[in-house]
Amino acid sequence: MPLNDYVQHLPLRVPPEDVHPMTRLMLRECPVVHSGHDGGFWLLNRHEDILRVMQDWDGFANGNAGCRVPHDPPGVNRPPMPPIDWNGPIHRKVRDVMNPFLSPRALAKNEPGFRSIIGAMIAEFAPDGHADISSQLSKRFPSQITCQELLGVNDAKDLENLRIWNRRLSYDLLTEDPAVLAEVQREWSAWSTALVEQRKAEPGDDIVSALINAKNDGRPLLNDVEVVGAIQILVSGGFSTTSEATANIVVRLIDDPTLEALLRERPDLIPAAIEEILRLDPPVNTRPRRCTRDVEIGGKLLRENDRLLVNYLAANVDPDEWDEPDEFIINRTRNRVMTFGAGPHRCIGSTMARISLRIMVEELLKHVTGIKYADDRHERRVSTQPGGWRMVESFPVTFTTVTPPQSLT
Repeated sequence: MPLNDYVQHLPLRVPPEDVHPMTRLMLRECPVVHSGHDGGFWLLNRHEDILRVMQDWDGFANGNAGCRVPHDPPGVNRPPMPPIDWNGPIHRKVRDVMNPFLSPRALAKNEPGFRSIIGAMIAEFAPDGHADISSQLSKRFPSQITCQELLGVNDAKDLENLRIWNRRLSYDLLTEDPAVLAEVQREWSAWSTALVEQRKAEPGDDIVSALINAKNDGRPLLNDVEVVGAIQILVSGGFSTTSEATANIVVRLIDDPTLEALLRERPDLIPAAIEEILRLDPPVNTRPRRCTRDVEIGGKLLRENDRLLVNYLAANVDPDEWDEPDEFIINRTRNRVMTFGAGPHRCIGSTMARISLRIMVEELLKHVTGIKYADDRHERRVSTQPGGWRMVESFPVTFTTVTPPQSLT
């Protein structure tokens, strides 16, 4: 539809090519806008408003069951997903159990495993001079890292099933038959339940075992269904967020050929480059919240129990927050990027994502150079949930193989 129509008519599904221009339009003309779709929800676009919401868990509660936009189709019965679905002290207790596995110190021990997995995948396609970055890299390594290094799951069929289940319940959420999606959710929950039972019988040094054994005042912190939900949110975050971020980074390397030369000369700038790419093209554009009381934001009255989406992309290009917001500036000194959220519910896996993305760039440039689009299609994207996901479905590229591979470190 014409771009200006988004001001009055915010649909549930946004074409991928409209996500960025729609965001800039909203920032200029309607930073707080209401949609009548899916029972009604608000979209917040200014960095200041979004930061306020993200830092106030008491006034703007998280919890997918009560604030998901859009609502899940009938029959898709997702379990509660701690910690993201919980608020307050209980939310903090769940994060305290998970943090030891996701802290910088803990993840430093996993770096050799990350590098082995990512490097092997790139080495597979590097001699060919061409690849589909989506199917051969971005949708493979995050799932393998999450399963092997975090959950202790190594079966190839399990990995493939998890990729399929995640794709169906994100990419296809607004287009697939609800009965099909309900069956997908049942299959995923059955697999997750079996994993919980396996860890009960044979506990290990992994995050699932820790969640099962965690106590709160002498009682289990989570019941079995809640552990299933915790597994599923870990898998969803690892499979989807890092996957889309990988594709966005490769797009930037293609669109700005000078960046590759800079990063080869200054590999110490790779983390800063990744941060700026995450700012300009976050893999997740929106997240939901629910008002726990009446509140005024941007001159609009939001009522108790109103649902809202905070627009990470808009916050990341808000001219009131950023100088030259649409420009790629690798040495930004003030960087309150909202890509991984803020406040108590800030993404618990953000450190893992950043480490694996850095290693991905290092290994990619070690094996290939001069990446280009393979044809005029560039990357093919899918968008859902008012720009909530802007996902890369396929991404054929060509490149020159580096022989022998040249390490940047």
